[in-house]
Amino acid sequence: MAFNLSKEVSTCLKGVSCLLIVLHHWCSGLSGVGYDNILVKLLTQAGGVTGVAIFFFLSSYGLTRSQLVKKDSISSFFTKRLTKVYIPLVLTNVLWLVLRYSGQSFVQSFLQILNIGDLLDLATWFCNVIIVCYVIFYVSNRLKKDWMKILVNWILMLSLAVALVAYFPYRPCYVYSLVAFPLGGMVAILQDKMNMTKLMMITFLPVVVFFGAMAMFCTAYKTHLLATLYCSAVILCLMLILMELLNNRKSLIFELVYSLKKPASFIGLYSYEIYLLHNKFLMLHSDYHVTVWYPITFVLIVVPLAVVFFMCDNLLTKMMVKK
Repeated sequence: MAFNLSKEVSTCLKGVSCLLIVLHHWCSGLSGVGYDNILVKLLTQAGGVTGVAIFFFLSSYGLTRSQLVKKDSISSFFTKRLTKVYIPLVLTNVLWLVLRYSGQSFVQSFLQILNIGDLLDLATWFCNVIIVCYVIFYVSNRLKKDWMKILVNWILMLSLAVALVAYFPYRPCYVYSLVAFPLGGMVAILQDKMNMTKLMMITFLPVVVFFGAMAMFCTAYKTHLLATLYCSAVILCLMLILMELLNNRKSLIFELVYSLKKPASFIGLYSYEIYLLHNKFLMLHSDYHVTVWYPITFVLIVVPLAVVFFMCDNLLTKMMVKK
């Protein structure tokens, strides 16, 4: 049986991933004030990495599948992606500067709004990295042979990972989930050519063997490599779970998961805007420490604001694309 991931399922997964990241940051605050239990520890240690890995996988997978149907021109490709990334980002950063303006210069504020230099929020590293990933995707996707697309994508992504480790040695989260991006493109290209078993053997086995061997010999970067292996395992498990659920639609577990479809889809639709906003409002809770009240803030402020920012983004994007 072949693997296939619909847009509807992808949106639900984005919702789940977004909530994992929100819980990760919230639990990081909770663990700092005495909420030291197994669930909090698990979400604090693995929730964010898991969520970002799924986001990277879905982004690359969706891009690849769409470009297989119709390739965008360079202007169309980057206009769509840059507006989707930067319009909500600028709106979020402007709002944050209004809430927490600290008297910095106009130039510094302008650079912070564009996410250049000192980041207003460490969670927004993703925005800069995903833009580089889009560039890598576009370059590799211009090649005609599928094996060349896959190879160049992997080479450039590994080069990006090495560069991030070199320039940001104290920010390992920048690198942990990157493996999911070339995996997403790889799966999207090969899924029509082989069944699920062969797809897993071709995509995941070489990745596990390569990074496993690297972890054994490169002890200085063992943590990074083990995290990469973890993210590969997360994506593999995700694929297996999806296939099992879709093949057993009458099972009780499928019915339970299906009942969560609407809330997961809702969060998934606004997931990027929620991602940008949630950490800002966590920071308003006395810099992460008074976080027991955060779920109320999340429901009453973060989610409605995310919907507004999403609508603004769609409106401004349409105006810019028309021009």
